[in-house]
Amino acid sequence: MADNNTQEPKIVRNIHVRNDQLEGTSYKKQNNVLRMVLFYITCGLLVILVSYGGLFFTKANLKEGIASGDAATLEKAINFTRVNRTLKSQMPGILQEAKPNEEETKYLASADIKYEGPLLQISPENIAEILVKSGLISKNPDGSLSYDDVETSLDSMAYSRISVKAVNKQHPELWLMLTIQKDESLVQWRVTGVLMSEPLRDKAIE
Repeated sequence: MADNNTQEPKIVRNIHVRNDQLEGTSYKKQNNVLRMVLFYITCGLLVILVSYGGLFFTKANLKEGIASGDAATLEKAINFTRVNRTLKSQMPGILQEAKPNEEETKYLASADIKYEGPLLQISPENIAEILVKSGLISKNPDGSLSYDDVETSLDSMAYSRISVKAVNKQHPELWLMLTIQKDESLVQWRVTGVLMSEPLRDKAIE
């Protein structure tokens, strides 16, 4: 009698073993390198944004404040105390010998030294007038200010300090250099110094 017990066919599955050393590890290493590159690029962009992002607000406040004469807006863009110190150091005759008043010679150590030369003090109230008087910007018939005649360029740049030069296009001898740096904050930029050409200075104090 024939044996009817037949074996069921077996399904043979081909199992592919992945060579992790040749494929998996190299892929993971490449992926990790890309992630690290993206991470450092993102960190760099954030540092740049935090470091120099405030300059956009300073520029906007400066232009708006000069046009409107608003003291609060200008204070956000200009450190008037520091700027006026730099302006005073450029006045003609500042290096002449200073003499105290004869009446105060008895108290020479505390004498009030009077400077008889010209002085230029800017404030929120007169900054637009001085810029127009110096010939750097012009005033339209309707009273608004025009910046068409002035050209600005970046002179130097550092982490916490930049220099911007503003030049009258038609009269290149009329120029000033603005020192803008981080002032009282890591993110707040303000104008802290102004260097004027002699022709511009003479027009401003005449």
